[in-house]
Amino acid sequence: MKIAFILAGLVLGLITGCASSPNPKLGRGDTATELDQLLVLYEKNRPKFVIQKVKMIQASSCRRAATLHREAKARVKAAEMSSENNDVLIAVQRELDQTENECRKK
Repeated sequence: MKIAFILAGLVLGLITGCASSPNPKLGRGDTATELDQLLVLYEKNRPKFVIQKVKMIQASSCRRAATLHREAKARVKAAEMSSENNDVLIAVQRELDQTENECRKK
């Protein structure tokens, strides 16, 4: 009986591990939240924004930079027809584009 519980726990652990995001910091819903945080940092605390950019460039994988760049690009595209001021969003999208390119070059 104990063996069955151990095997069930092992199988559940493997299923849970395989289903999780490769980068725990960037789940499906967390990308939008992280982009919102980057927008605030860009406006109110540029040095911390730059630190985040450097971390993305130096990371072993460019997944975080690419995911955030795609999210920003989608938001810019969605906001093209709005009358709101999207200068910060456009600037952050350009910064993330540059970050992703620099990350891929290394």
